Amino acid sequence: MPRARRGERATAPTGRRALVLPAGVAGLLVAVVAATLAAGDGGLLRIAFPAASAVGALALVRSRPTAYLGLVWWLWVLTPEVRRLSDYQAGYDPTSAVVLAPLVASAACLVTTLSNLRAAGNPRLRGFVLVGCGIAVGLVVGLARGSHLAAVYGAADWVAPPLVGAHLAWQGGVAPAYRRTVAGLALATVVTISAYGLIQYFLLPSWDAYWALHSGLAEYPTITAGHFRPFSTLNSPAPFAFVLAVLMLVVSQCRHALGMVTMGLTATMALGATALAISGIRAGWIVLAVGLVYLLVAQRAGLARLAPMAVAVALPFVVLALLPGHGAIGPGGTRAAGSQAPSRVRSVTVGLGDISRDTSFSARVAFYKAETPMVAHDALGHGTGSTGTATKLASATHEVTGMGNFDSGLLAVPYELGWLGTALYVLGAVLGVAATAGARPGDPLVATGRAVGLAGLVYLVFANDLTGASGFFMWIALGLALASRTRAEAGDALAENLVVRAS
Repeated sequence: MPRARRGERATAPTGRRALVLPAGVAGLLVAVVAATLAAGDGGLLRIAFPAASAVGALALVRSRPTAYLGLVWWLWVLTPEVRRLSDYQAGYDPTSAVVLAPLVASAACLVTTLSNLRAAGNPRLRGFVLVGCGIAVGLVVGLARGSHLAAVYGAADWVAPPLVGAHLAWQGGVAPAYRRTVAGLALATVVTISAYGLIQYFLLPSWDAYWALHSGLAEYPTITAGHFRPFSTLNSPAPFAFVLAVLMLVVSQCRHALGMVTMGLTATMALGATALAISGIRAGWIVLAVGLVYLLVAQRAGLARLAPMAVAVALPFVVLALLPGHGAIGPGGTRAAGSQAPSRVRSVTVGLGDISRDTSFSARVAFYKAETPMVAHDALGHGTGSTGTATKLASATHEVTGMGNFDSGLLAVPYELGWLGTALYVLGAVLGVAATAGARPGDPLVATGRAVGLAGLVYLVFANDLTGASGFFMWIALGLALASRTRAEAGDALAENLVVRAS
């Protein structure tokens, strides 16, 4: 019996036995959430949920690689909602430990990383090493210039996504299984977060309203159904829109992997596009449009694939025109998601002349003018933990302070990592993308990874999509593309070996 290549060994056992452990881990997490909430002890969930996530991840990371990917995937998507349920029952906690669940689950990748240190010199993985070095530079500066706790948490938020990406990159033996797993996960996630986003927008569950008001997420003192930007199971509207747009790109390539007919694919894309439209996040629409255009050009897609893509791009604008409070039809809405929406549509469709009169566009331009000189003249940067929610850990009142709300990804990276850390990070990312060049032609994993990377680069103009849930989906796209490259090389090596033996 031929010896299994590295990465293939993890696929055994198969059949029903292969489902026992993943089902047990899923059952454990559901039981922890249900039991603590049923007992009226949402505060205990803040410790129990991350602990259960860590145990589940360690149980799956080596023996069930595809199930491990699914676990980490869903933790990044659903943990914010678990946190809101905990806060609703136990009281709002600005530094709730529930949010550590996806981080500790992603850290389980260290098990495979430490056992594959020799692979760090591999050209496919060298980029991940440079990315890690760039983040390490930011961590050192953060420890020296700010709160140690904030710096460590900020660094974890930076390093977790590329760590999972590196873990996937050297799992070439299970690349075909990853293709099927990612297709199913993307489809299920688009349906889940889109449907919940619509429910949230029209019905507004009390726990979501409670958390939005106490966290400062809501744009106004009151938040009511139909008059705010939904965030679904994610932390806020912006990551919701980005993750949804990225996963719609993945779904657009899933027809063959899932055996879906065009009508089913179109329905899924239409549901996602509707939720994306209601979010009112124009950057999400741009991400989707850029990615779809790349896929159309790169793959020369036919009409069967063009149809769902066209629906996905066009439907948001149709929905915004027809929904109450979003256009000329129906009563006017409040500013949070209502009266701004028509101007947002016009700013995308009419042209730069209209964009120049858009208040959001003007504010962003003013932000770039004010902050670019500061970032340019601070070569060391401010270190990890100096932006985003990590700043809560450096504040005595546990509120977002300083540059917590950093309205630019292009500036946030050098602001945190400094110019040396940024150079290492960017060089590593470029090497990673370049390493996908040897993958099989027409491989949907590679095409999708490149589309996500290009769209993510554009999104940096608006926000930092390299950390947290957004960063996770950015980096696994690259990791899966590299896994496909590894699989292709393994196939070529096997074919060459057979030729040599035959001769």
